[in-house]
Amino acid sequence: MAEFLIWANEDKPGFGIKRGDVVEVRANDSPYSSMERLPDFIIIKIPELLLSAIEEYQTGWNLDIDFEIVNYDAALDGYRIKAFSTNASVSGKGYLSIQQIENFLLRWNATVLLTSQNEVIFDIWIFNAIKSPVFWDERPNVDNVVFSESYDQGSGIHEITADYSALNLNPTYVERYVRFKADEIISHSNREIVFTITRNNVFSEFKEDIKRKLKKVMIGKRLYYFGSGVVDTVISQGGVITATESELESYIKSKLDD
Repeated sequence: MAEFLIWANEDKPGFGIKRGDVVEVRANDSPYSSMERLPDFIIIKIPELLLSAIEEYQTGWNLDIDFEIVNYDAALDGYRIKAFSTNASVSGKGYLSIQQIENFLLRWNATVLLTSQNEVIFDIWIFNAIKSPVFWDERPNVDNVVFSESYDQGSGIHEITADYSALNLNPTYVERYVRFKADEIISHSNREIVFTITRNNVFSEFKEDIKRKLKKVMIGKRLYYFGSGVVDTVISQGGVITATESELESYIKSKLDD
């Protein structure tokens, strides 16, 4: 048996919780404190289901984005990209905005072109991304490294020369660190290291980094909730009811549908 602990009192904007929100899901016979009862909480028990079947219903509602390639310049190895939210509600809550993503794009040396409802369109060039602070994990003084490249359009391989002679860095540390970031190190002498990296590896790292950072943006503390009619019914029956799996399907709602 699995159980839902549900907020039943007034909305609490300061806590990010609304009446009917799923606060937690628990296995049968889990302990409840004396405060986890009316007027603040109600409980719905589902004997047919194990905890694993309902754990998804206590997830938060966080920003999740994806990318679409609008155009690709093979000669310059540059992309025009559209970024958009994949889990906005029908009413538009959770749309991606320029304010949420712009600073992250600029750290990758991308250029924002235009925005519209749930869309941010920008250009990013692979060589510029390789030179960006965030590609090098925000290591200090990257701007003092002189980068140059030789790019093979067919293979997508960028051969990068990084001259770090302006920095007081240990070459052993530099080579070990670059080896972690690059596909292959070609040479290293006189504080100049030459390495290769493919466009796909850089582009993948860029997308994963932006998605990971925006995933921390909370749209709502909980994505799933029970409607006010269900909450009122449970309250009228003392705050605890038992329901079937099919009843649960009719009770539970997603804020994406609102």
